[in-house]
Amino acid sequence: AGDNELCKICMDAIADCVFLDCGHMVTCVKCGKLLNECPICRSNIVRVVRVFKS
Repeated sequence: AGDNELCKICMDAIADCVFLDCGHMVTCVKCGKLLNECPICRSNIVRVVRVFKS
C-alpha cells in the first residue's frame, strides 16, 4: 500500500473506513472506532463504515 492509502493514526493498516456524516476516509476500522471526531474536519463521527475497494 502507498502512504496515501495508510491509516493516518497508526500508519500501519490500510485506511478502510469512512466517517459519517463528514465522509472522510483516513483511518483503519480499528483506529476509527476509537475516535469521537474526524481528525481532518473535527466534525462529530456518527458512524464508522467499513469500505471494500474492488
